[in-house]
Amino acid sequence: PRANYVITPSQSIANYYNIKYNITPIVIRNVPITNLSNSSDIQHNLSQIPLDKDKVVILYQGAINKDRGLEELIDAAQLLSYKFDNLLFLIIGNGDIFHQLQHKVKKLNLTNIIFTGRIPFNILPQYTKMANICVSLEKNTNQNYYFSLPNKIFDYINLEKPIIASNLPEINNIFQKYNIGLLINDITPQTIANAIIKMINLLNGPNALMLKQNIVKAKMEYSWENEKHKLLAIFNNL
Repeated sequence: PRANYVITPSQSIANYYNIKYNITPIVIRNVPITNLSNSSDIQHNLSQIPLDKDKVVILYQGAINKDRGLEELIDAAQLLSYKFDNLLFLIIGNGDIFHQLQHKVKKLNLTNIIFTGRIPFNILPQYTKMANICVSLEKNTNQNYYFSLPNKIFDYINLEKPIIASNLPEINNIFQKYNIGLLINDITPQTIANAIIKMINLLNGPNALMLKQNIVKAKMEYSWENEKHKLLAIFNNL
């Protein structure tokens, strides 16, 4: 409360701090530059990803930690394997439960899930661009997740990918404004599987173009070129 300026990445956290400390934080979101895919001229070898024209790639990128819906995503992959033989789940990142999840996949004998480990940020867009559907499945288990506005949401938008995400307040605000995918209220394998099926149908249906246009509109707003002015204004006022 004694700081001249307080910065926070979401309005929900700003509101919380306003109530707790009687301050008005400045919201500066963790959004990327507009053309993230052009930010690196380094070409990375992606031959380890078995892609063909019929593959549908479902991608998660970020921390491989508890309560991010990854255990349930793997179980959903198992459920979907009985219906589809062309789904590929790409899990990018590392974290506390990385080896636990690898063991789970091996135990279930799922061959349609690939763990890449950590990928350098300047190369990451080359992986994200391969996705047909991106996911962000944080659970409402604590205030940190409840108020979260994950960076990956903006990375997905920047690369014009439809998203399946947890129905948390900050994420909901973006989806309500731009309708860029599907929100799910409970992080269970069946709910995730149903959402993936619904999204596949949507991408193959008459509303696919509208969804794409919505994502492009969101991309124009959620860019660092727009957001940086709030940070520069703080510096200019010091």
